Amino acid sequence: MLFDTHCHLTHPPLFHRLPEILAEARTCGVSYFLSAAADTDDWENLIALAAQPTHQNDIYIALGLHPWFIDRLPENVFNRLDQVLQQQPQALVGEIGLDFHRAADEISQRQQQFVFETQLDLAKTHRRAAVIHNVKSGVACLASLRRTNFTFGGFVHAFSGSTEEAHQWIKLGFKIGIGSLLLNPNTKKVKQLASRLPLDDMVLETDAPYMPPTPHAPNHPKNTRQIAEIIAELRGIDWQTVAEVSTRNALSVITNR
Repeated sequence: MLFDTHCHLTHPPLFHRLPEILAEARTCGVSYFLSAAADTDDWENLIALAAQPTHQNDIYIALGLHPWFIDRLPENVFNRLDQVLQQQPQALVGEIGLDFHRAADEISQRQQQFVFETQLDLAKTHRRAAVIHNVKSGVACLASLRRTNFTFGGFVHAFSGSTEEAHQWIKLGFKIGIGSLLLNPNTKKVKQLASRLPLDDMVLETDAPYMPPTPHAPNHPKNTRQIAEIIAELRGIDWQTVAEVSTRNALSVITNR
């Protein structure tokens, strides 16, 4: 059984044909999905999706505010997130974090850090794991985690840093998300990480429908299988072992927070 620990099932084009998308993924052995929010517009759809009786044991959700969209936050948004997390005891907090590729100036970076750390504080209050977005901001993200004394761990989405940086996240209780970057044959650093990082510290993800392996076509949760197969080939093991260990890692974060 495979676990896609980062996808966006409520985003088009996945949401428009979700039963078909999930059926195709299951045919490839993907049994679990973590669908993350980007902004407040996602929350209601994700809550409704996870509440469906057919999905209560296979679709997990993360509710939060993505750093790309914090310039349009509604009034009292943190109070609203606090209330939603209280009402949804199984939800993680995400997709949250920092993206300094989108925030080159100091004022924008400080705004991102404020929103990120406020959400980390909410995650602490509700004792939830976090789903972290980190682009060109690894040092700042780790500093925010230490500054807020966040100890509930989670997943580092689409990790592309060094093995040394990965171990800093691992020490703070996070699993490293290895995903669709592996589908690009030129990503030597990620392949090196996937071959060296202990399997116990790794989870699989696609970011579907984003980060597509084929131009002009949406990414798909079923590609979790291909990611597992690439990791297995790099390590000289079978993909079923990668699937078993990475899924166990993901469930341990979700169930033991």
